Amino acid sequence: QSVFELQGAGGSRGSAFVAWTEGNRSYLLTAHRAVAGVLADDGRTVFVESGSRFWTARIVAADRPAGLALVRVDTLLADPLWQELEEGARLSPRDAAVVVPPGPDAAFAQGSVVAVTQERLLVRAGVDELNVGAPVIASDGTVAGVVVATTPAGVNRVAPIELACSKIRACD
Repeated sequence: QSVFELQGAGGSRGSAFVAWTEGNRSYLLTAHRAVAGVLADDGRTVFVESGSRFWTARIVAADRPAGLALVRVDTLLADPLWQELEEGARLSPRDAAVVVPPGPDAAFAQGSVVAVTQERLLVRAGVDELNVGAPVIASDGTVAGVVVATTPAGVNRVAPIELACSKIRACD
């Protein structure tokens, strides 16, 4: 319920998830790729959708090298998946991981980590265009990263959640 479809100008699509809330606002973490077209046109407005409901969102942060972006919706959408950095969220090769696409009927893409670098995880799991921006969940239930790109070979490129702490949000 905390993962939404994100749509921007020019047909750009992806996922975004409620990472945290502050007051009456929801902050959704997504992939830079999902909002790149909007930013290229000097825009800041995207739409967040769940079923037949949608909300206007504003891009409030973007870091292209990290592959991450943050959008804000001025209402509480759902419970956050990631209020703070949790110990143990880091994945290692051969660890199980789940990519969670948007929508109540969406099938989770179960897979495993095939490689780890300081800036990226590679997770082999089912690939769908809406995986971009989706959270990657570790076997302990914590958010371990955000899908920033997919490959035709069934590999999801994932930005580790720690990268969001250094590029998008100051974490304790």
